[in-house]
Amino acid sequence: YGLVGSEMCIRDSYKSRWGVCYFKKKEVILNELMVILPDHLIEYIVVHELVHFKYQSHGRYFHDFLEKLISGHMLRQKELNFFTNILYKKE
Repeated sequence: YGLVGSEMCIRDSYKSRWGVCYFKKKEVILNELMVILPDHLIEYIVVHELVHFKYQSHGRYFHDFLEKLISGHMLRQKELNFFTNILYKKE
């Protein structure tokens, strides 16, 4: 699919993000709290970050490509938002 290899690492409580891609460094950092998520959401986060190696922004091509890899990815994004809102509830 044209996704380059990268280094992945896990950080403790990486702000309120589940993952971040540093395109130029070819590095993906994942939030350690992902372990509480269902497997299909972990898959979504990892694939989402890897797609950034092909398309850096969240534009149409990014989402079209992500949809090829994970059918119904927007439903997973909505489900992930649910977990995000619970975990990082702002008071």
